[in-house]
Amino acid sequence: MIHGYGGGGAVFYKMIKYLSVYFNVYAIDLLGQGMSGRPHYEQKHDFDATIGFFTESINAYVEQSELAGKKFILLGHSMGGMFAGWYALKFPEKIEKLIFMSSVGIRKTPEWAEPTLLFPYF
Repeated sequence: MIHGYGGGGAVFYKMIKYLSVYFNVYAIDLLGQGMSGRPHYEQKHDFDATIGFFTESINAYVEQSELAGKKFILLGHSMGGMFAGWYALKFPEKIEKLIFMSSVGIRKTPEWAEPTLLFPYF
């Protein structure tokens, strides 16, 4: 689960109790938000660089967790939905299902992405 702008994984606390009956639930804090670390990030005002920074940090978490090498369900809320969508475009082989919860959009198909069944409307 990926939270929205200015939040943290704790925003899902009421949902986790019920979802954890059926699933292993991971609610991460995006870098610089929630209880996460505050790594140095040179602000470049570049959309693609910012998306890459967050999707790579999400992937670093995935690869160092029990999710490594497995397909999983990814939920993103608000701005976290945007990052979840971009993550799914970059790593479609890792996503079993993608859930958007009051999410902001993906502004364009990235040049490096191949349209897949995951996103048939592109």
